Amino acid sequence: MTAETRQPRSKEARFALSLLILLIPSILTLIVLWDFFPTDKLSFILVTPITLGLNFLIAVGFAAMTYRKLWFRLLRMMIGIGLTCWITIACYPQDPVNSIEEQTREAIQAIKQIDEVSRTELISATRYKDPRYVVALSKYLDEIPFDGTYQLYGHRNLYGDNYTLSRPSHIFFKLKGYHKAMWLYLRLFER
Repeated sequence: MTAETRQPRSKEARFALSLLILLIPSILTLIVLWDFFPTDKLSFILVTPITLGLNFLIAVGFAAMTYRKLWFRLLRMMIGIGLTCWITIACYPQDPVNSIEEQTREAIQAIKQIDEVSRTELISATRYKDPRYVVALSKYLDEIPFDGTYQLYGHRNLYGDNYTLSRPSHIFFKLKGYHKAMWLYLRLFER
């Protein structure tokens, strides 16, 4: 098909495509937040439609802006995506004790202090919710027995959750919340 015979996209198709481009990142952000920062289901069920509705209204506003210049269209998309993702993070129901920002700050601090983490971090019963536990898990991975005797987080297997480690590859799937993101980072960049 040559350039002369190709039909230009209709306004409705461009609008729908812009709307889709603006909404997909906020939906993906919501999915990642749900996986890394679990919350109770009731607040998630109540807040998610409000968040998505607000993001939809913002996306409609940004998609309705028409201007032919490429730089304006790109700037409009970047600002719109950034705004909808920020609203998704800001409206996400958070733990009242530790916000997402605070948990992220603690995780970064624990990773920066990897040299100060000792073997006792794996054993201490008070450390399991601490991000230093995941850093110690990564640092002393070679010393963890994978014969079924080591229980992740020191938990027994209850309510269908299996914390017994039989392979290093199973650790990621058994970690909770943002500890998964820490584990991925440590495995990829801190070797």
